Amino acid sequence: ALLRLLAGAAALGASADDTCWFGGVTREQCCDERYGEGGNPNCWDETYTVERCCNRPAVPAAPRDPALEGRPWPECAEAGVVLRHRGAHAVFVDASTYGHAGCFLGDCARTDKFGAADPGICARACAEIDGCTDWSFGIQAGAKKCFLRQSDGGREVARGWRSGPKTCA
Repeated sequence: ALLRLLAGAAALGASADDTCWFGGVTREQCCDERYGEGGNPNCWDETYTVERCCNRPAVPAAPRDPALEGRPWPECAEAGVVLRHRGAHAVFVDASTYGHAGCFLGDCARTDKFGAADPGICARACAEIDGCTDWSFGIQAGAKKCFLRQSDGGREVARGWRSGPKTCA
């Protein structure tokens, strides 16, 4: 966040761990144990996370809070949780009516994700798509994305993400 803004965005979207460290920002500044499990909070945003940059495992999220069930949009959406594919939870559909970028392997006709401007678009897409039971919206590789899922499995804590069931639209 703050350190990243000061350092610039030269390596935005890069995937290797070493790309986290540029512009004078170092692993020592961000990952030192004195900051605890979450590292230095001034280092992290949606692209540069403690999991990615410090080689820390993703943190599983607790089960969905039943109190969110039946709440109106947008209160029904769960903040800070992403639903990952994990080889089992994605629903692959033709999402070309919802987005034309950010799709799996660049193919929006058979994808489990697409670029979306806001979580409402993501929630409505899931509500309209057969087989979609859950959705997640957040930033992946510098772009706002919608993930379509066939379960709420693969739950991880992820700052800036929102998730919900099909009924949360």
